[in-house]
Amino acid sequence: MLRSVASGLSGRVRKYVRDMRTLPGDARLAWRLEGPPGVWREIAARSFYRVFRSGRFLVVEQELADVARRPPPPGVSIRRLDELELPVLATIVTARTLERFGDHLADGGICLVAWRGNRPVGYTWISRRMVGEADALQLPLPADACYGWGLYVIPGERRGGVGTALVSARLAAGREEGFRTSWRAIRVDNRPSIRTLEKTAARGTSVLGEMSYVKVLARFHTRYRQREADAPRGGE
Repeated sequence: MLRSVASGLSGRVRKYVRDMRTLPGDARLAWRLEGPPGVWREIAARSFYRVFRSGRFLVVEQELADVARRPPPPGVSIRRLDELELPVLATIVTARTLERFGDHLADGGICLVAWRGNRPVGYTWISRRMVGEADALQLPLPADACYGWGLYVIPGERRGGVGTALVSARLAAGREEGFRTSWRAIRVDNRPSIRTLEKTAARGTSVLGEMSYVKVLARFHTRYRQREADAPRGGE
């Protein structure tokens, strides 16, 4: 038991040391991309959010059979990320996040990247389970559903159709992988993502419910309110 406790503490110490080591470079990149709000997020993720964090999301399901492809804007292409290309994303992804991207790829996740020439300008992800903040709820996905998450577009390319094209490509990739539906958790205050959902929604798109969580230190308090008319099928 003592050995297990010591191992856990050692893992936390390594995590904190890595966080502090990567903070200066990540803060510089966040400033260049997002300004003061980006720097705050990098600091908060390593400090305040370790003590307290909360979130409220809409859980959305989209059927993949009738998804229409939305092409990217001129000069932009979208393709799946190869693990060897991960270092190229360092121009738009912090070192802390890039390490997690490697873990997600190893876990079978699919990352779709938008490129303008040979320069990455955005990305999004498909996984077989909920990840990120939504993972706190531990809501099991149906066997025929994938989870779409992590949509990001650099500021200079926003409102130009890149985000919509990435989501469209993500839904198409989910269909190609054999999934019937795609789930997504959207923060209720994330207006850009809600606008993107409205642009890519088709028949078979529905809000399954609303979930929220409060994290205090290592304890999570979660709640999921299911909409009766759109009750999700049980996961496996």
